[in-house]
Amino acid sequence: MDGGTVVDVGEACAATVQAEQAIFTSVRSPMGTGYQLIAAGRGISADERREIVQCAPSHGSLCDSSSTATGLASFALGSGRRCVFLSRSAGPEHTGRGGYRVYTHVLVMELEVFRLFRCDPFNVEATVSTETIEDVTRTPPSGLELLSLSLATRTPVGGESDNELLPEDGEAERAARVLSAVLGERRMLMVGAPRPREVLRWVLGATPAALRRDLSVSYGLKFSPARRFQLVIAGANSAETERIVRDHEIELFDWESPAAPVDCPFEAWLRFAQRRWRSGRHGDLARLSSELSRDCSAAMLEQIASLSEDIERVPDADASLLRELSRRHPWGMPECDAHRRLLDRFRKAAEARKEALAQAEQEAAGDEEAD
Repeated sequence: MDGGTVVDVGEACAATVQAEQAIFTSVRSPMGTGYQLIAAGRGISADERREIVQCAPSHGSLCDSSSTATGLASFALGSGRRCVFLSRSAGPEHTGRGGYRVYTHVLVMELEVFRLFRCDPFNVEATVSTETIEDVTRTPPSGLELLSLSLATRTPVGGESDNELLPEDGEAERAARVLSAVLGERRMLMVGAPRPREVLRWVLGATPAALRRDLSVSYGLKFSPARRFQLVIAGANSAETERIVRDHEIELFDWESPAAPVDCPFEAWLRFAQRRWRSGRHGDLARLSSELSRDCSAAMLEQIASLSEDIERVPDADASLLRELSRRHPWGMPECDAHRRLLDRFRKAAEARKEALAQAEQEAAGDEEAD
């Protein structure tokens, strides 16, 4: 599977790219009252508009019913372009139904543009101004211009900084359960997570780029059969979840259920991800997963995880352990760019450690002769 080239952090850091945009919300307009695309860029086709309307959240579709509720979704359109929903509550619902109006800023971009953001909807979100267009719901514009997005704010998936929120008790194990479904390309509905946004960030940060490119996800939006997303992180009561499992081909994972051990071919990568999350090294994991744009088999991920951790063991290794690690990671033929880079890093570290051990041995021998 080829997830495309992942651009280095330093490349095109000052560049801007463009995306089509649309707004889906509830207004009174000549077309009637209710949820509709009240404005859309000229470059969004009729078929794309229909898909957007089918998937966009309407009244009561946010999991959080408060005035500060937010939601996000990312999925591929039939045209091959990528669609990102940035949803939020936006003032009281004007129809008298109660609650808050759901306002969704829709972005539609070419796949190559999405790749520049490392196939990370949170990176796209970070480039969009949070300024509210107050008059849009009163006087909808006839159209929307292309939106310029700066790559200067782009970070590796899951965040550039390693100063991310650390998982609380049981969160790493539960997030790994979600990650196992993503790696196995199974559909999953996860309900009841107290920090759904963070869970999705952790999972995306540990998902190889080869899979992330085509991954459809949402958090903060209630489950809907119209949205055939692979991963849905939502809230639902027991009656709803039972109906969902019964009527739709989707795996249900209740956050409150015991964090059972994950038993799947990707176990080595899942445990590696958990260790990185617990130690606050989200950025390291995200940068590594962004390099995995082709082979993401269980065997390859196990190799990458083992090599990454063994590199950190080299500086303190004694001669016996160094020989063992070197046997474990022969140069051979690297299977991908990430594998090649890590093997080169391991080889240089091992050579430096071997020289240091040899020097220490010579110094010790010299001390013995002096005595």
